[in-house]
Amino acid sequence: MKKILVLGIAVFLLTFGLKEAHAQEISFGDAIQTATEEISISIERGARIAVLSMQADSVMMSNHLIDEMIVGFVKTNRFTVINRAQLELITEELQFNMSGFVSDETAQSIGKILGVQFIIIGVFGPVGDLYRFSIQAIEVETAAIRGVYTINVPNDNVISSLLGDAGKPMPPKPRTNWLSAEASFFGIGARYERIINNNFSIGGISFFDYDNDFIWDGLAIAILVNFRFYPGGNSLFYLELGAGLGVGQYDNSTSDYNSYQEASGFALVPAIGMKFGGQRKGVFVNPFISLPIVIGEETITSYGEIESSGKGAFVYLRYGVGLGYAW
Repeated sequence: MKKILVLGIAVFLLTFGLKEAHAQEISFGDAIQTATEEISISIERGARIAVLSMQADSVMMSNHLIDEMIVGFVKTNRFTVINRAQLELITEELQFNMSGFVSDETAQSIGKILGVQFIIIGVFGPVGDLYRFSIQAIEVETAAIRGVYTINVPNDNVISSLLGDAGKPMPPKPRTNWLSAEASFFGIGARYERIINNNFSIGGISFFDYDNDFIWDGLAIAILVNFRFYPGGNSLFYLELGAGLGVGQYDNSTSDYNSYQEASGFALVPAIGMKFGGQRKGVFVNPFISLPIVIGEETITSYGEIESSGKGAFVYLRYGVGLGYAW
């Protein structure tokens, strides 16, 4: 018998809890109507009231909430409600923003000027994937809170329209850190990238490339500070510029002649590429093409002996694909 009783109580509490949880999230229009009804219960019949402030991320949303609340209170036939024109006249003289934050003291002062017994203030703002609508009824004489009502509202077309850009879902934030190992067609490399915002990142890269006569016979080595630009933000395509130290070597040797041209010093490496996957988290693939340019001391050696030296530049084509992980 006790087990049945305990089971019955558990089922009741679970059912009640689910109903309560469901009741805490209703449509936008129902939320305004329910808020009006709930607050009306806490205010004496015949009282003079004013819907003073509805804090929101847009003036359109604030105005909509104020107007709908005024209509709702008028429809109850319980109160004398200050009309919008009179309310705006006072608030303009006081340079008071009805869509912004209002302290209890300010609300009480304006309530006394309006000659009302109760003022209604509210807040409408995002909480996770929902919007929270919360209102209070404050007694002007004592500054006591006489009624409070809070409800969660799912986003819909009306809310998005009233909030404008503030109601649009934010684009996914790119991951802060990227770490990748790169394998070009003729070498290896490693890269770290830290996202600054949706368009820019900064990081570092080191690589060693050796082309054995496919395009030309030579090698390139560099350690760079790296900057990337993602046009449009969060795009797959990027432009890149690296700067640091590098060495480039070109093999001029033939079957009967041994000669190397080498440059070392400042390295400038422009590049283009794409990043597939990992925009939020996880593994990504990064094909790229870059053009390492090494500017500095240049030497030409023949059979191990220096033939000439001086300032020069070395240009190399590097292309391949990186495999990395974002977190």
